[in-house]
Amino acid sequence: MSTVFLDTAPLIYLVEGTADLRQLVRLRLSEWIDADVPLRSSVLTLAELLVPAKKAGDVRRVYQYKTALRELLGGPLHGIDEHQAERAAEIRAQYGFSSPDALQLASAQAMGCDVFFTNDRQLRKFKEIEIIMMGIIFDIKRFAIHDGPGIRTTLFLKGCPLRCRWCHNPESQGFGIESFSVNGDSMAVGREISVDDAVRLISRDMVFFDESGGGVTFSGGEPLSQPEFLMALLEACGALGLHRAVDTSGYAPTSILLDVAAQADLVLFDLKQADADAHLRQTGVEQALIHENLRALCGTGVPIELRLPVIPGVNDTGLAALCNFLASLPKRLPVRVLPYHRAAMGKYVRFGMPVPLPDTAEPTMAQMESYRAQLKAEGVDVL
Repeated sequence: MSTVFLDTAPLIYLVEGTADLRQLVRLRLSEWIDADVPLRSSVLTLAELLVPAKKAGDVRRVYQYKTALRELLGGPLHGIDEHQAERAAEIRAQYGFSSPDALQLASAQAMGCDVFFTNDRQLRKFKEIEIIMMGIIFDIKRFAIHDGPGIRTTLFLKGCPLRCRWCHNPESQGFGIESFSVNGDSMAVGREISVDDAVRLISRDMVFFDESGGGVTFSGGEPLSQPEFLMALLEACGALGLHRAVDTSGYAPTSILLDVAAQADLVLFDLKQADADAHLRQTGVEQALIHENLRALCGTGVPIELRLPVIPGVNDTGLAALCNFLASLPKRLPVRVLPYHRAAMGKYVRFGMPVPLPDTAEPTMAQMESYRAQLKAEGVDVL
C-alpha cells in the first residue's frame, strides 16, 4: 500500500482556496481515506498553513487548523532533523528546488512515502517519489480534426470565467465537479485526473499523430483557469515530442498566458466580439484584457490562429472595428471563421439551463462566404 505525503499547497487549498480547488483536494483525500491509505506531512506544512490565520490574529482558526491536520493525518507531524536537512541540501543542489520544497521531499523520503501530492509542476523532475498533480476535465475527444493540424486528441479542462451566450459546452462553465438532474437521475459532469493518467490517455494515439501531423489540444472551458495543471500537461506532452495546441479565450493574467504559450506549439485564440460594450453583455467579461493579451502573445514566437465565431444578429456586424483591431496588432495573424450551430441547444435543455439564444439561426453558407469575403477585402488572411 502506498504512503502519501501531503505537500503544503493542497492543504492550503483545502482551507483557504476557491470552491473548485477545495473540492478537488477533498475528492482526492476522500479516495485515499476510504482506501485506508496512510497520509503524512511535516511541521513545515503546518507552518505554511497557519500563516493566513496568524496574519489575521485569529487564534480560533489556528487551533482549528492544527486540530484538523492532526485528525487528517491520524497522528503527529513529522519533525525535521539534521539528516533531513542534509538530504534536502542534496536535493536542492541536484534539482535547484527551493529550500522548503527540498525539505518537504526529504521529509517524505524519511517517512517512507512513495507518493507526493502537490500542485507544483517543477517537482515532477524529482523521480525518486511519484509526484501527483490533479486537475478537473469534463471530456476527452479522440480523432478530432477541427482543433489544430492533423488528427488530434482534445482534452477539455473544466471551468471558464466567461459566460458566452452561444457557448457550445455550457456544462463546462462551472469550476469543479457538478451534479445535474437529467431525466430524474443525477449526472456528474467533470472528473479529476492526474497529469500522468491524462498523458497516458493522450499517448495512446501517438501513431495517428505521427501519420497525420497531429497532436494534442487543450480546450475547455478555459484551460488557462487551471494553469499549473495545464503547464504540467504541456511539459509532459512536450517531453514525448507531441505537437501541443491550446484553445483559449485569452481571458487570464498575462503572465499565465505567456508561460503557457512558451510550452505550446500553437495557440488557437478566440475573438468573440469586436464591440467592447457588446462583448461585456454577451460574454460577461471585459474585452480589454483579451486584447492586451493578444498583443503580448504576438510578441512571442508561438504560432497563433485567430478564431472568430459567427452568430447571426449577435456578432456578425461591426466588421470595420474588428478589421481595425486586427490591423493594429504587431503582426498579421491568420483568421478562421467558425459558424454558430445549434447543436448545443439540447445540452441546455438536458441540464435544465435557460436557453440563451432560442431564436438565433445558424448562418447559411452564403452568409459565411459573405463574411469571409468582407474580411478578405479588408486584407485579412482568412483560412
